[in-house]
Amino acid sequence: MSQLVTGNRVNVADLAGSCARVTAGSDNQTTTGQYGVCVNAALQVNDGTSSYWVFVRTPKFWKAASATNINTTALWTPTGGKKFRLMGFSWAIPSNSTSVAGSVVSLLDSAATICYVSAIGATTGAQSGCVNFAVNGYLSAAVDQVLYMQLSAAFTAGAIYMTAWGTEE
Repeated sequence: MSQLVTGNRVNVADLAGSCARVTAGSDNQTTTGQYGVCVNAALQVNDGTSSYWVFVRTPKFWKAASATNINTTALWTPTGGKKFRLMGFSWAIPSNSTSVAGSVVSLLDSAATICYVSAIGATTGAQSGCVNFAVNGYLSAAVDQVLYMQLSAAFTAGAIYMTAWGTEE
């Protein structure tokens, strides 16, 4: 049996599936019985740049696109008036695709480079990878900006496929 005293912190695991002893009232009388306990729990992490703790977000959007040439290709166009928060991305190049050795695939927040996948080889076999951003990802610099993928060299056959995930706020 766990004891819950008003105003003190309690280990949530101690409350799960058990009777709770609750001290209540000005005379501190103890009442024992089966009580329903509602616990609001949230995982928080330090944002790494300040002394603030922030709630960990859960991705709600998954966006996919493919590209074959050096033009920018829209990967994620957020809902009007919102910013995208990129929490991770993956890429795949099928074995039937051919790229120029040393090609770079960049992710752009409108026109600003966020990150890139470098030195993609001249594809003779399938290549893939996945990146998860630490803490809460990358928040777009302004509302209504599109997340683009951009190739430094065109594929001569096939394409690269990318999927991004995150939230909008």
